[in-house]
Amino acid sequence: MSTTSAVTRRAVRKVARMILTAHAAHAALLADQLTQTPDMYAVPLKGIEDALGVSHIVARQRRQAAADLIATGYTG
Repeated sequence: MSTTSAVTRRAVRKVARMILTAHAAHAALLADQLTQTPDMYAVPLKGIEDALGVSHIVARQRRQAAADLIATGYTG
């Protein structure tokens, strides 16, 4: 992600925060979910498209990049 623009990096971080928020909301309902890795599919592509104003393809790319970012330890 080092060659990406600042706008793209911000968008990926925003999607990562959306995923983390969805995970926290779900984990609050089910305590055993706290130890699991946040699921990128908890945030629908349509929600990302609307939040970022991007196409379906770009939303999918941003969601995958956000999941990769979370996997490296990003916590918001």
